[in-house]
Amino acid sequence: MKNLDVKKLLVLIAIIAIIVILVIFGSKLVGKESKPTEEESKEVETLVTKYFANVTFGYSTSYKGIDVLFSKDKTTYDDIDKKAILNLAIRYTTENEIDVSVSSEIIKLINNSGKYGDVSNYAAYKGEGLRKAIKELYGVDFKDGSEISDYGFLYDFIYVYDYDIYFMKRNQTTDIYDSNKGIDYTIVNTSKKDDKVSITLAIAYIYRNGNERKYAKDINGENIIAEGLTEFPKDKAKEFDNFKFTLTKNNDGKYIFESVEKVN
Repeated sequence: MKNLDVKKLLVLIAIIAIIVILVIFGSKLVGKESKPTEEESKEVETLVTKYFANVTFGYSTSYKGIDVLFSKDKTTYDDIDKKAILNLAIRYTTENEIDVSVSSEIIKLINNSGKYGDVSNYAAYKGEGLRKAIKELYGVDFKDGSEISDYGFLYDFIYVYDYDIYFMKRNQTTDIYDSNKGIDYTIVNTSKKDDKVSITLAIAYIYRNGNERKYAKDINGENIIAEGLTEFPKDKAKEFDNFKFTLTKNNDGKYIFESVEKVN
C-alpha cells in the first residue's frame, strides 16, 4: 500500500513538473518578437515611409513641417493636429483610388450662396472620401468640422455640412521652407509582436551643397555625423535619432497607425 502511495506521489510530482515546464515555455512564446512576412513588411514600410513619417507635412518650417513629428518623444493619433490629418488624408486618396471629386455644379451652388466667400479657386474634396482615408490610416471615425489656423500651418480647411465637402485654401502663414534643407532616413529594424509591426527609422537632417549632402543629427545642423555623401550613411544609423513606428492590424487585416516614439 505504501509503495502504491509513493508511486502516486511520484506521478503527481511528474505531472506538476510538466505543467510548470509548459507554463514557462509558453510564457516565453507569448509576445515574443519575430520577423514579419515579406508581404507584411512591404505593407507597413510603405505606410510608414510614404505617409506616417510625413504626417506633419504642411507646417511652416524650413523642412516643410516634417521635422515637427520628430521634435516630440512620442506621438499618437490624439497628438496630431486635425489639419495635418486632413492634409495627409488628401495625399492618401490621390494614391489609393479613393474618390473625393466634387462636381463643378455643387461648387457653383456653394459659391453662389455666399456663406463661405469665393470658393471657386479652392481645392474641394468629398468628406466621405476623406473619412474613408482616415479610417484606413488610423482606424478612427473622424469628427468633421472646419479647421482654421491663425499661424503655423499653411492650409485652412472649410467644412460645408450641407454638402459634406471640405475646401482647402492657402492661409496667410508665410512659408519659410529652405530648398537646401531636408530630412532623410533609413530603415534600421522591422519586427513583429502579436498583431503589431514596428519599423525603426534613423532620422537625419540634411544640408545640400550641389549633389553632396551633410547629414546632421540635429535640426540646426550643428552635430554633423557624415558629409560629402549622396545617400544616407547606413553604417552610422545608430548615431542618429531613431524613431519606432508601431502599426496594429485591424479587423480587416490591414495595418493602422498606433504611435511613433523616439527610442534612443
